[in-house]
Amino acid sequence: MNDSSDHDDRRGGKRYPLALPLQFENRSGTTRNVSSAGVLFATAQPPRVGEHLQCTLRLADGTSMHFEAVVVRVEEQREAATVAARFDALSGFESLKDIH
Repeated sequence: MNDSSDHDDRRGGKRYPLALPLQFENRSGTTRNVSSAGVLFATAQPPRVGEHLQCTLRLADGTSMHFEAVVVRVEEQREAATVAARFDALSGFESLKDIH
């Protein structure tokens, strides 16, 4: 049986559902969820697996979180691709609790 806590451990921890605008490499998307290890987002202009991204996440209070990430998975879909990216460097917040 697949235990959800095992699933979280393999993929970098608890995920927080979050739908916020994301800018990366002159493209845009919307986050679907965020964990302490990375972000899942939807975009009509997907990057390639292995691509390094400079990203800006606009928080609900108007502040921004800047981060670098590496694309680890891209799932092409009709309207938009779903992209999973692992954080490389974060700035603009002390911990994940600041954004959920």
